[in-house]
Amino acid sequence: MFDNQPTIDECADSADADMSGCAQAGKRGLPAGCLFVASLDATKSEDHLQQSVSRHFAHWGRVLHVKVLRDWADRPYAFVQFENINDAEVALKEAHNSWINGRQIRVEKARVNRTLFVAKLNPDHVEEEIRSILEQFGPLEEISIPKNFNTGRNKGCGFVKFCYRDDAIAAFNSLRQTTTYFLEWAENLDKPPFETNEEDTHSIYVGNLNENLITKELLHDRFERYGKIEDIHLVNRGRDYGKPAYAFIRFSEASSAEAAITQENDVEYLERQMKVRRRLTQEYRNFQFELNRQHNEIRRRSAGHHKCSNFLGNRQPVSHMYANTAQYNQGSGSIPSTTFYPPMQIIPPNSSGLSPVSVTPPGSFSERRNSMDGKEEEGVTENARDIVPPPPPMSGVVPIQRPDFHMFPPMPFVQTIDGQLYSVVPYYHESAGTFAM
Repeated sequence: MFDNQPTIDECADSADADMSGCAQAGKRGLPAGCLFVASLDATKSEDHLQQSVSRHFAHWGRVLHVKVLRDWADRPYAFVQFENINDAEVALKEAHNSWINGRQIRVEKARVNRTLFVAKLNPDHVEEEIRSILEQFGPLEEISIPKNFNTGRNKGCGFVKFCYRDDAIAAFNSLRQTTTYFLEWAENLDKPPFETNEEDTHSIYVGNLNENLITKELLHDRFERYGKIEDIHLVNRGRDYGKPAYAFIRFSEASSAEAAITQENDVEYLERQMKVRRRLTQEYRNFQFELNRQHNEIRRRSAGHHKCSNFLGNRQPVSHMYANTAQYNQGSGSIPSTTFYPPMQIIPPNSSGLSPVSVTPPGSFSERRNSMDGKEEEGVTENARDIVPPPPPMSGVVPIQRPDFHMFPPMPFVQTIDGQLYSVVPYYHESAGTFAM
């Protein structure tokens, strides 16, 4: 029944652009109370669909507003904003597979991105600093702070979910150009219901163990004095990789775990100083893993913005760091030149910032070359003429990155026909160990 119907992921961009979190004129509804409705009758007009969808979902509670849109294939879909989140949850269960205008509809939770990643924060006061700079734009729903698994310390950054997408947009547009903080859009993450203090009260983590001497039997003899031990899980890869071993020990009583932490943390054992603390819950570890995955992905996309901001000096921060790079031949070591879309000029770096340069006029380089009758066109270099505009980059667009900004001289910029500036960073080919433009 639902074949060839729009999916919520396909419609995400339209949702962001047209719904702004389902919060339009009048009272703003929480995004958690917004539903995505697909498989509507394509022969009906938007006005007709809006009325029929509104009447249908009014059975489950007060509907603040309904927005009907169409995708690239002219398939209609809708966003329904309830005033009450509980009503939306009931409608999500009961309205799915119900009928509107003779069509069986599909109902899902609307996915409206309203999460920002914020970096360059004070590690000692991450949450306080996040609230001080972002709460002025609107209420915050969640603050999630990624931490180092080994040390338990935060990384001076955090993920912030706003209650409303338009508040997140306002914060992003206002702070994205600042050099004090680094902001980027991130995926929405829902915090799981953690146990007390996000820790397992019956289990402990024992780190920095001597990888050459430690055994499960030795650990049992050392820690059984604090109470009955249910399980010991020893992880020892140090014999192969030269890293300290660690273990997880579960006690029958929470008081036993607390006593072991108090007595054994920072105590020397088998020529090493042990680190003993409560074990994090599995749900919290999974959540932290996802936070760190997103953190690493954003760092990869932004090409080390924390270094780039210092590296650029008095240049303006750039918002686009992508280039369309052809696949290179690893066997022969040949790397074709980078191409850009739309046509643009290379602006070489200098000590005072961007070099003055005229914007490349429309038309292909060959057309302009023929019209010049052998004369050099002002502002167009031979390098610029060698840049061939490819089709719009629907695929093969890769984030520009490199491992160390100090290994390469200052990056040039490029300027498009419409005057937009883009940074050009050489792409690092890990297997070849070389940079290429």
